[in-house]
Amino acid sequence: MDFGFSKQEEKFRQEVRDFLNKEIPPAWVKSGTTTPGEIDSEEEWAFWKSIQRKLGEKGWLAISWPKEYGGLGRSHMEQAIFMEEMTYRGAPGLAPGNHNHVGPILLAWGTEEQKKTHLSPMARGETIWSPAWSEPNAGSDLANISATAVQDGDNYIINGQKRWSVHSFLADWTLFLARTAPDSTGHRGLSVFLADLKTPGITITPVVDTGGYRYWGEITLDNVPVPRENMIGPKNEGWTVMTASLNNERNAFEMLGTARRNLDLVVHYARETKRNGEPLVNNPVIRHKLAQLAIEVEVTRLVYYRVVWGRDQGITLIHEASLAKVFGDETVKRIVTAGMEIMGLHGQLRPGSKWASFAAKMQHAYLVNPAWVIGGGSSEIQKSLIAWMGLKMPR
Repeated sequence: MDFGFSKQEEKFRQEVRDFLNKEIPPAWVKSGTTTPGEIDSEEEWAFWKSIQRKLGEKGWLAISWPKEYGGLGRSHMEQAIFMEEMTYRGAPGLAPGNHNHVGPILLAWGTEEQKKTHLSPMARGETIWSPAWSEPNAGSDLANISATAVQDGDNYIINGQKRWSVHSFLADWTLFLARTAPDSTGHRGLSVFLADLKTPGITITPVVDTGGYRYWGEITLDNVPVPRENMIGPKNEGWTVMTASLNNERNAFEMLGTARRNLDLVVHYARETKRNGEPLVNNPVIRHKLAQLAIEVEVTRLVYYRVVWGRDQGITLIHEASLAKVFGDETVKRIVTAGMEIMGLHGQLRPGSKWASFAAKMQHAYLVNPAWVIGGGSSEIQKSLIAWMGLKMPR
């Protein structure tokens, strides 16, 4: 692997930075995420949507997608560069369900009609998707899905409950797993469906996260009719279809951008804050802690970009994606924990306090981090995959 970037890639990175400097005001203060789950007002939502449309006009919401589906037909590397810069700034306009889940699944498994119907609106920034994999009794053990899909003529009738769907109360469509073989268990007998969230029988209940935002949602499906043409991939092969999205989620550059952003906040605080007349960075314990975290962020960057490089070479790096997720998640966890320790009582202040540093972003990042370590497969699940597929250890 070439660990450098080409001149074209560096030029594109600067183009993204110039766009962000122009379009995102300094007053836009979020925790480092780009998703709409932290919207506080109609004004913020309107701004979020306006940036989404501008990104769509530039083709940046689907950089690596084929041109016939609204993309630019460029490299996965440029897509990753864009995501890193967006998440580092905490910029609005990105829906992770679109680019991490639904887009890759449709490109790999969708019919031509499904691709034409759904990919172009996503690329233009006109629709938001909220994948709904997990259930009350199917989280890390996702094969324990109990939602059912029973064929009735040209429709499937869906019943079940989905939990931890990202910003579903703001979304237009959802993608979910349901059991189409009544007597099946485990990975077998599952199918993937698309559903308009305005379909009768769908109820969405926002779930407030530990940071106080309505980031997650619970979707109840009560005799929901879904056209059979909304099934993606072969019937009863949904587990294979669903896993096509997991490597994209596990190598999601949200964690890399967030890691860089949070580390910069802590370093800035340590440089600007004095105790006993000395800047905190003069304390060797703090200096060494920040240096160690800087090393870990750089390693995170390398392992994330390695997986993207593989995609552009036509190589599927599965356990490497799990490795990137574990290291990235745990690095962010160590950064926000160190941030709270270094900032002391200042780090615990809520948004709105005149004494809060960085508008309490570190406090919020610390509170919501556990969900990100679990989401997409916990660190324990990822380590098992690394052992099985990377180290060839027995199950």
